[in-house]
Amino acid sequence: MGNKTPDIFPILPLASCLLPLASCLLPLAFFSNLCVYNRDTKAIVDRA
Repeated sequence: MGNKTPDIFPILPLASCLLPLASCLLPLAFFSNLCVYNRDTKAIVDRA
């Protein structure tokens, strides 16, 4: 057996694809933080 390559190399292209996706989801998470989820009525209540 020679030098075994680390298992992180197949993850690198996937991470480069997920990075723009995360930058898109971050403002979405910030926007959803502006709305309050009411657990009693199971409805989203806008705080603004």
